[in-house]
Amino acid sequence: MVRLGLLLAISSIPALVGAEELRPGLVEPKPGQTIAEAIAEQRARQQEQARHQEAVDQKAVDQVGEEARESVVPSDIIRAARQDQEALARELPADVELKPYDSPHFSATRIRGTLPEFKDVVVYDRRDIEALLPSLSRYLGFVGEEGFAHVHTADLGDRIQYLFFETIGGVLLQDVGAAATFDVDKQTGTVSAMQVSAYLDLDLPREPEITAEEGIALASKHGDAHRAGYDLHSSITRPEYRRVDDRLVLGWGLYLHRLETTDGIEWDYFWVSGDTIISGWNRASVATTRVCDHAVQTGGAHCDGQAIVVFPNGACGAGYSCAGRLKSMHDAALKAEAVWAAVLGAPCCNVGTNNSTGGGGLNVKINYPSQYGNDAEYVSIFYPAHIIPEQARAWIAVSDAVPNSQVAKVVYHEMGHAYHRKFSLSSYYYTNKCPPAPQTCPNAVTRENHAVQEAFADINAVIVKNYTVGANPPFAANPDWVVYGRDLSQQRNHSQIAGNISPQLNGLVGGHAFYELVQQIGLAEASKIVLNSVQHFNDYLSPQDVGLSFMDLRDAMIQAAAGNSGHISAIKNAFNDVGVGTPGNGVQPTNPTPPAGAPSAPVIVGTFHSCAYPYTVSLLSWNKPATATWYNVYHTNTSGQIVFNTRWNTESGYAHTTHNTTWRVRACNSTGCSAYSNSYYQAHTCH
Repeated sequence: MVRLGLLLAISSIPALVGAEELRPGLVEPKPGQTIAEAIAEQRARQQEQARHQEAVDQKAVDQVGEEARESVVPSDIIRAARQDQEALARELPADVELKPYDSPHFSATRIRGTLPEFKDVVVYDRRDIEALLPSLSRYLGFVGEEGFAHVHTADLGDRIQYLFFETIGGVLLQDVGAAATFDVDKQTGTVSAMQVSAYLDLDLPREPEITAEEGIALASKHGDAHRAGYDLHSSITRPEYRRVDDRLVLGWGLYLHRLETTDGIEWDYFWVSGDTIISGWNRASVATTRVCDHAVQTGGAHCDGQAIVVFPNGACGAGYSCAGRLKSMHDAALKAEAVWAAVLGAPCCNVGTNNSTGGGGLNVKINYPSQYGNDAEYVSIFYPAHIIPEQARAWIAVSDAVPNSQVAKVVYHEMGHAYHRKFSLSSYYYTNKCPPAPQTCPNAVTRENHAVQEAFADINAVIVKNYTVGANPPFAANPDWVVYGRDLSQQRNHSQIAGNISPQLNGLVGGHAFYELVQQIGLAEASKIVLNSVQHFNDYLSPQDVGLSFMDLRDAMIQAAAGNSGHISAIKNAFNDVGVGTPGNGVQPTNPTPPAGAPSAPVIVGTFHSCAYPYTVSLLSWNKPATATWYNVYHTNTSGQIVFNTRWNTESGYAHTTHNTTWRVRACNSTGCSAYSNSYYQAHTCH
């Protein structure tokens, strides 16, 4: 098996240069010859060599034939594009190279060096790069439907690298070197290097010569395609441009003959156009979740060259016992992805890949040397990918110091980091990131950003461990709120964040806000909101705001609530309980729709109890519906709107008010809350 190559060499486009600039160099004058004469002679010799090479090149071009020349877009379009490029090139800094290249069959341009538009921009995620991509079109001389699509983001130690492939009419150009790479320095957040190579849209076809079905039929006859065990009827198809005989040709990229192996999922890759078949990536693999031994190097491609302890299908690696601890790691990682898919809708959330093969590429590592000594939890590293079916990589490491009873919870927590990194680079490099000088980087900001990361990871652990796949309802009626000794149900206030305690403990501010939210709307609804909120994190990053705050987390969750006024109010109240933001107005919907699995609505009974000036006290009680574990009590405000009052764990109690009010109750469990009960009206008689 071979893994699909992702990072293409930008130089795979032919050298987009003509004759190099002539330079004097070192010369030795002949007897009676001056230095100037020797240099002139050498320059004349170099010019003659250049003319000879140009003649050779022209002869090769002429051999292609006049028919090919006529297929190119009229020369006036190319000429105009090249004239504009020449003018731009004269204005560029000396360290930026812009080189056009024209052949009878295609035209292309290469850029090396950071363009002025990219130099002063602080990049927080790929969207900042994407916003600048349209500015490339004038440098590249684009004439049609050229563009770029993001395919890969990689952590290269001191920098983050973004890779984009060129597209024409929305179709990727594969293995032709048409790509753009941008290296972003982690400390400054600026583009430190960029390279771009792109083709022009010169009347290229928009439809392959044959249908996908015809392509599959041709590819299936190729070589040893019919191997035992493969599903011959499974396929993934997409159009792709490739270079064939010096032309850009549109064909079908085909991933055929799916086979599940102990190491993941195997495919055959073909590219087909007409009667042309390219099969350079036979048996491409998509690895799913597995456990790896970092201390045992195998020299192979599996687990990044390390021994496989537990294979994706649960089989045990040679020399290892998969029972207990190791199997728990494997199953915990799989469960996290299964819960995300169940809560948000599948397919959505494999941390190692987000392509339609449903891969994963997740390595859970043991025996990994930690920079933190014998710390129990390691930071997860995530490499996202979008190429089908690229073997994307992600890994988390679990210390030997973690007790067997806590292994699953630690994996759930670390999977939360991986999920965070899938959508937001605030978890990638913001912990120690500072903006460019002369701006300052206050420790309190980066400290809180780190705490937000840990809060989200702990929240993910609570969500996953309290979910039973296949159960109805799936969430536990009485959730376990403890994550590796940290109890999210315990009150924690924003004012308690400090530099002399761990970011995990600081993160309990967000963890307890989530707990308070669950008390109002249930674990099912709260889980959906917080998992969706990650996709909004990047909206709260800017050069002046070097990380996420708990206020940002609150606002991202409000965005994820998608306009549900009851949920938005509950989020505001939950964060206000931990000292973040103002409370919501508490206004609830008039007729809330209970989710599937919620209890039935109770029946409330009330009586006047007493006066406790200035309050009028009522005694409220109701029946206990099946599956109910707590109750949310509501009253009407002076405007007659329904607002949340408090949470009760029993079926009766005393309630007080200072105005005429109507009381209602909703029965709740981890799935959510029922519709409202009937109402009890209490006049305010105690003045």
